[in-house]
Amino acid sequence: MKLNYTTKDIVTIVVVSVINGLIGAGWGYVWNIAAAIPTIGTAFSAAITFIWFVGPLVTFYLIRKPGVAALTQLLTGIVAVLAGHPAGVIAYGWYVLEAIGAEVGFAIFAYKRWDMRAMMLAGLLQAINYAWSLVYFQVYNFGLAAWAVPWVFTFLTGWVAGPIAIAIGKALGRTGLYATETQAGM
Repeated sequence: MKLNYTTKDIVTIVVVSVINGLIGAGWGYVWNIAAAIPTIGTAFSAAITFIWFVGPLVTFYLIRKPGVAALTQLLTGIVAVLAGHPAGVIAYGWYVLEAIGAEVGFAIFAYKRWDMRAMMLAGLLQAINYAWSLVYFQVYNFGLAAWAVPWVFTFLTGWVAGPIAIAIGKALGRTGLYATETQAGM
């Protein structure tokens, strides 16, 4: 498979990754505060995880080529770690799983759809990121509620990244730099 990325594609990937990585590093602190709320913390923090899923969706909406979503999220993870993500280098595990989830979401549609359904699916599939928490933090040792509730809430809200990404993509399309109105497969 030949990817054929243009200079504009690469610049877009880098710019979105840097912005998303900086937001992601800061959002890690918000997530930690949310997780510390007694009783509802795990569900609430999981419900706001979708913020990390937006970047690769925006980039795919703008570029529409295989590998774009994964590259964006992998680079985003590097930026987030360097920008001071509270989990440190460990955070990269979540970004890797999110990259896989986003890319699989678009691959399901053979990279020919970037409509609401495809974006929501790619956002939803990034919720596999919680598997990193299960393994690295051994969350599975704390009982079903400790790992099932956060994962369910991550999946329940992961799709929200899709509409947010489309709104951002359309706003960027109005700049004239990207052709976002012609949508295949819709």
